[in-house]
Amino acid sequence: MNKDYELLETYTNEKGDWSYLRHKKTGLEIAYNKCVPDKSETPDPPETGFSFCFKTPVEDPYLGTTHVLEHCVMCGSQKYKVHFFDLLDFSCWTDFNAETTERHTRFFYYSILEEESFKFIPILADYVFFPELLEITFLQECMRVRFSADGDGRKNEIIGVVYNEMKNNNESDGTLCGGLDYRLHELTVEKIREYHKKYYRPDNCLFSFSGTASLNTVLSLVDKIIPDLEKGFSACKITPRKTLTIKEFLEKAPFKQAPKNLKNPGDARWFDEESKEDICSYFEDYWNDEVSPLMPYCLDEKYAYSAVCWYRKNHKEKKDPPLPPRKPVQKIIKEYLAKIDVDEYRKKLESLNEWQARDNRVAAQKIMEPIAVNENDVRFTKSEEEIQKWLERLYGHDKSSKRKSRVVIEIDKHYCNIQFLFTEETGHSYYADYLLVLFLKRYFSIQLREKGKVYCININYDIPCNFSIDAVSTNRPKKTIDFIKEHIKKIATYNFDETDILILKSLMYTRAFIPQLKTPEMSNEVFNVTPEDLHQAALRFKRLVVKYERDEPARIAREEKIKKLRVEARRERRQ
Repeated sequence: MNKDYELLETYTNEKGDWSYLRHKKTGLEIAYNKCVPDKSETPDPPETGFSFCFKTPVEDPYLGTTHVLEHCVMCGSQKYKVHFFDLLDFSCWTDFNAETTERHTRFFYYSILEEESFKFIPILADYVFFPELLEITFLQECMRVRFSADGDGRKNEIIGVVYNEMKNNNESDGTLCGGLDYRLHELTVEKIREYHKKYYRPDNCLFSFSGTASLNTVLSLVDKIIPDLEKGFSACKITPRKTLTIKEFLEKAPFKQAPKNLKNPGDARWFDEESKEDICSYFEDYWNDEVSPLMPYCLDEKYAYSAVCWYRKNHKEKKDPPLPPRKPVQKIIKEYLAKIDVDEYRKKLESLNEWQARDNRVAAQKIMEPIAVNENDVRFTKSEEEIQKWLERLYGHDKSSKRKSRVVIEIDKHYCNIQFLFTEETGHSYYADYLLVLFLKRYFSIQLREKGKVYCININYDIPCNFSIDAVSTNRPKKTIDFIKEHIKKIATYNFDETDILILKSLMYTRAFIPQLKTPEMSNEVFNVTPEDLHQAALRFKRLVVKYERDEPARIAREEKIKKLRVEARRERRQ
């Protein structure tokens, strides 16, 4: 093993090997887990993943410093001037995200292709240790004032990714570190830069790795980022090692039985005596606890997180500070604008619009040098003939019930949904529709988040050729639907090219190997979809939207008539 690292602990059981190390000069801590290969008859491909985790205590409750910083870190680094999500377009990834809790901030990446994870280690390291933290990205991610077009100050509004997320968030859920929407205007880009300088350091970071690669291989990958860390950081402080060992933790794990108030019975297996080490898989959350060991994240996050939430709820020693009084939006805007030069601020918003309008695909593709998707490796089990017979049976049933292709829209207070229901798709049109939906998921996520009016958008696949777009936590659900409809029509004029095909092939390649992802019935024919096929799919989506808008007046009149008849019927029953 490399002499630059200090081996602090090792542990082995039937589920794998664990090692905990520290780089002597920078203080970077490393948690390594070599997983035992799946020896079943039909093994799933092993995932290789890693994460960077920083201890990020809440210094100013409800201000949202750590949360906004997490968002801004991903917007660009010193080496890579594109959003991290742009790079994911050219990667066969299975999971990536970032999260902020009251004690830590974590960035993680997983892939079924080991070389993809290896490639992303130095890339993600540059984002987290050396982010750009531009003021315009801070305005996009935190909050900003959108001035009314007619100059009426009463119509000014606040938009922003984190602002919208927290505005529709339960005030008792994560706001201590996530921030209150009516306090975000107090945060500045200087504050998050200072916070990053203080806490995003190698001696305050844990690098976790989980996969089948050897420890020496992993350390050789870490070695690639060490020179930049040594150059960028000085006077690293080595934190004393915790006394509780991995083995001792497994013996003293607090979850020996499922709590009585556990909502999901399936989560109980994470509390069983025989599998209590699985709780430790959510390593970073326990890394910050005084009585926990240092263990890598290596198993299913979903259930382990349930255990962590239950632990927090039942073992929280200190109560959160009281919530500050809520402020009306117009008062926030007035206070915010009073502290700045409005003319200079408008110029910054113009710069942000230009920054958002960039096409980063070429730059992202050059950085990633995407692998060639080998379609022969894909495990779609259905043949093309079986797929077509299945579609004919399905659509034959739909035709007999006179079900036509159509659009269905649902709108709630902070939620909207638009469904595209097709009934006659076969061959390339079937596959092209699905690939177009994958394209739209990325497209709408960028468009709506940059507009600052929606936090989360999901695109779901129900039954063959039924697609739904859900916008969650939107301030203006009706306007969000109008925005989606308008851009569905614009997509029909989009110039699809081979770069788009490459991105979509990478997504399908990953989906073919991951059983957790809900992928429709497919054959390898999906990889033969062309840019023209995508264009024709976009035209089909546009036609449904146009038809919906054309029929909308008659539909509204019909709904009003039905509503009126119901009111009259209730009145007659009362009489």
